[in-house]
Amino acid sequence: AMTESELLFSTNLTLPHKTYRMHYPVEMSIRLVKIDGKEYAGNENEKLYRALIHSITEVDKRKLREEVNKVFFQPLMEKRKEELENFKKKNSEIQSQRDESKAAKTEEESE
Repeated sequence: AMTESELLFSTNLTLPHKTYRMHYPVEMSIRLVKIDGKEYAGNENEKLYRALIHSITEVDKRKLREEVNKVFFQPLMEKRKEELENFKKKNSEIQSQRDESKAAKTEEESE
């Protein structure tokens, strides 16, 4: 999980509580902090760490926010895209039916 100021991640590695410099998704530093007074949550095979994000510019913070939103809203964006495609398809079908109906009427009137 990630916000613009906090990061939760899991690993099987044991990490010392210090500051780490990250280069992805933006340039920033993270400081590991305890979770409920413990170095990490979870077990030896899957350790959950909490980190505070700092040393990040406002521009990079905006980029980070955009990346976080992409992750959280990706399923919704895909659903909206699918809905739009279905709407366009249905709209096209209805328009074709109307065009066929008009053509049939015009043909009947001209006979």
